[in-house]
Amino acid sequence: MKYLPYHLLFALFAVCPLLPAQIEFLQTDRKKKHNIRISFEAGIDSYFSDIKKPVLLREFQSDLSGRYASFYNEANKTFTSIGLGIRPEFFFGKNRWGISTGIRFSCYLTTWELFHESFYWMIRQEGLLTDYLTIRKFLQKSYYLGVPLEMRFFTNRRDLPFQTYFKIGSVFNYQLSTDNEVVFRESSMDKYAGAVDEGIGEPDRFHVYAYPAVGFKIGRCRTEHSPWFNLEFHVPGILFQSNVSSFSKSKTGLGASLTVQIPLGQMAPIGSNGFFNIHKIR
Repeated sequence: MKYLPYHLLFALFAVCPLLPAQIEFLQTDRKKKHNIRISFEAGIDSYFSDIKKPVLLREFQSDLSGRYASFYNEANKTFTSIGLGIRPEFFFGKNRWGISTGIRFSCYLTTWELFHESFYWMIRQEGLLTDYLTIRKFLQKSYYLGVPLEMRFFTNRRDLPFQTYFKIGSVFNYQLSTDNEVVFRESSMDKYAGAVDEGIGEPDRFHVYAYPAVGFKIGRCRTEHSPWFNLEFHVPGILFQSNVSSFSKSKTGLGASLTVQIPLGQMAPIGSNGFFNIHKIR
């Protein structure tokens, strides 16, 4: 694994100053009705598999007497990302609009596997003699620190316990490290893992992921510590760089996320201004 701790420190110092300023503002008067909630999120995205073959990878052949066709699309392939994050969300426009940013840590996983066949990886070529390694599975894990930027709109002006909303979001990801793992057909080939790792290479250091989304909010603003639960779906997400994975050229995918939001102080209901009292109409 190739760790880049100085890049992690740089990213943290660049992003973290955004959070203390907001928290200090909120702590100045806890009795006011604030327009900000702290969000704790977890999500997963799955991308449509479009194979990108490394240069040293050759066609594979079946070890079951030609029963399986020797095409790369016969392999089991997945490209997914899993993310965890924290971000404040500020509401405005009578609390029907929300904008948020913060920190998100994500792991992009690419697997490419053959159950009954083998990939052939060229390890050495001298004249007419070529040596190959037989590989069953590739696994690439890339870790990113990202800064998300999201805006959402609630469809109803009333403070309902169940609300639908629409969102447009993006995350700017910077790679912290990448780990390539290989499962050989024979354990005697394990000594060549480092050479295969170099041949696979690394994804781009930086990429942007954008996603329109539709979601559902459960919870109201009646009590000071009333939490919200948000379930949303990315339909679809778009990657703006093609080298996010060494084995996939995918640029689109589908995803879902679950968010728990906690208010810092009592929040005024949706459809009202956040710092003014609400009067019921009799």
